[in-house]
Amino acid sequence: MQKQWMTMIATFSLLTCAVRAQQIVRVDAASSCTTGGACSGCGTTWATAYQDLKEAIDCAPAPAQVWVAAGTYSVMQTISLRDDVAVYGGFNKSETTASQSDSTANPTIVDGNGVTPCFRGVGNASSALLRGLKIRRGYADAWFEGRGLTLINSNATIVNCVFENNFTPVAGAAAVIDRWGAPALVNCVFRNNTHRYGPNGGLTLGEGNDILAAGAVFIGFGTTPTLTNCLFDGNHADEGGAVFVEENASPRFVNCTFVNNKATWVGGGAMSISWRAEIRNSIFWNNEAAGSGSQIFDLWGGPIVITHSDVQDGWIGQGNLATDPMFKDAVNGDYRIKATSPCKNSGTDAVLSVDVGNLDWDTDMTEILPRDLKMCARKNGPVDIGAYEFHPACTPGSGAN
Repeated sequence: MQKQWMTMIATFSLLTCAVRAQQIVRVDAASSCTTGGACSGCGTTWATAYQDLKEAIDCAPAPAQVWVAAGTYSVMQTISLRDDVAVYGGFNKSETTASQSDSTANPTIVDGNGVTPCFRGVGNASSALLRGLKIRRGYADAWFEGRGLTLINSNATIVNCVFENNFTPVAGAAAVIDRWGAPALVNCVFRNNTHRYGPNGGLTLGEGNDILAAGAVFIGFGTTPTLTNCLFDGNHADEGGAVFVEENASPRFVNCTFVNNKATWVGGGAMSISWRAEIRNSIFWNNEAAGSGSQIFDLWGGPIVITHSDVQDGWIGQGNLATDPMFKDAVNGDYRIKATSPCKNSGTDAVLSVDVGNLDWDTDMTEILPRDLKMCARKNGPVDIGAYEFHPACTPGSGAN
């Protein structure tokens, strides 16, 4: 009898966990539902969806999925990431599962309006998730605070997000990853982020002796982030136009593309590295720097490993190229490669990341990454160099960037 009761209790516990794991909280900018912090009465249906994204995330009964309808969500106070709370954008309000969301067709915009940092995560597990959001116009003037996203000692997972037009007078306009932590950023775009816009829309340089680094991502002390299938396009900073890697950080970049980034004072048009970094299957092209390293600036001569990558002006490493990657239409921002590109089939499969972001929604997060930045198959023969795989017949999938 005791054994039967134990079995029944265990079964009930499993069922309870299964029910809790499926809790869904809905958010719609067109709604008028708010709880005033009471966390009851909103979010269970689209008709009663939360209007405020921060309130919905704060009130979500973890573990939960937060489904965010297409629209623009202004951030009045920075939104905190939470463990076991997955935030998904791209809903048109007809979906029955998160896998039916489409952030390409149904853009979900989180807007800091030039005055507020958008997201912050501290001490998170990988179950703290953002997927399918466009995060723009975040702003802060404090050091080590990202304007679109700040991750402090965080292992959060960021998937299919676009960071654009975030700005700051200091470092890390789009994102700051600092003080330990190993977050994963998968299929993300960092576009037109800068450390400050001047009064006429131009770039204003830093003041005094401050080095204002990382137009897009500042990677700080002790962190080991992995960035996969990411595009860095048109970011600006004094040093490290797209990325700055601080001492004691060890980031890993796999199948990323860096184009049109600019360092206006020191070096590293695309990336400035003061410690170490691992870069595989990536493209660095048409980046600029006023100082050393138009593509990559090795600040202190640290252990930087770059292989099977196409680096304009060259970089010593196995399988590296220094040849025009032959983008499909760079003028109009299409950085897929042509059939005749030297990057086609020139990467190495051995370094491909696993699918921590569950890109294909099959829940197998141990498989090799199945999609590229356009949500086409990541492999079409030997893997290509860059964020996009050559696929002449592929129609970009939902969430494509």
